[in-house]
Amino acid sequence: MEVMRFLLCVAVIFMIAFISVTNANPEPNPSPEADPEALNILGLLGKIGKILSHLK
Repeated sequence: MEVMRFLLCVAVIFMIAFISVTNANPEPNPSPEADPEALNILGLLGKIGKILSHLK
């Protein structure tokens, strides 16, 4: 249970960081392909989500 809570906290921290990074320099028409770091973070969030779904 504590491991699941820890992973959930880590996922929330990554989501907040991702939202902060993507909103730091707003563009009129942002494209995810322009920022490979954002895609890497998005991939990490997807993996964390899969891990959390398997722990339930």
